[in-house]
Amino acid sequence: MRTTRVILMLGLALAGGCAASVTHATVDDNRLASLPPEALTPVMASDKRIADARGELAFAERAQGEAQEFLEVTETQLGAARSARVDDQIGPSPQLAAAQAKQAYASRLVALRAAEMREKRALVERAEVDREWQKYRALAAIGRADGLNAAAFADARVIARRRVDDARIKVARENSAVNGLRAEWDFRRLHTYTAARAPMVPATGANEGPAPSSTPEPTPNAAP
Repeated sequence: MRTTRVILMLGLALAGGCAASVTHATVDDNRLASLPPEALTPVMASDKRIADARGELAFAERAQGEAQEFLEVTETQLGAARSARVDDQIGPSPQLAAAQAKQAYASRLVALRAAEMREKRALVERAEVDREWQKYRALAAIGRADGLNAAAFADARVIARRRVDDARIKVARENSAVNGLRAEWDFRRLHTYTAARAPMVPATGANEGPAPSSTPEPTPNAAP
């Protein structure tokens, strides 16, 4: 008689918390060989959910890589904006402020993508746990679940679902922060655009500047 194999799986690292272990009860697939095909339908449906969850995880991993590349670009742009700052300038220029806002947004976007990836991993784990539960149920339905502990499978499902819920809460929190930083970047970017296109308003009174005759003619190809 083959007893349930209990595997201690390392918990997914969660932002702001420690990794935890999850008890994941499994059923040897060889025990399903004698089951009729109709009894395996729920198990096959679980296989599809696992495949879908793994596909979403792969997509999340690519998105995290793209976010990291975007962050590196913003850090380069921020360095360039700092180098272009005038020494006697008071406070950051609109361009520097926009670059800082963009880099802050990109940095938090990386954190969001990491949280999303942890969520997808938790979904894969939940799908795998549910598959084992379906295997257990199929055997129990025909009285062949000897040596398997129903409570172990039920507890694993509860833990896996709780991990998904926790991961989703963290994703929602990061998403809110990213939206705020994106709004700040959009504001700074618009301010930079507006400042660059603002018309020169001539001064009046005693500080009108040089007389028109002394104003130099524009030079072709001169920088604006």
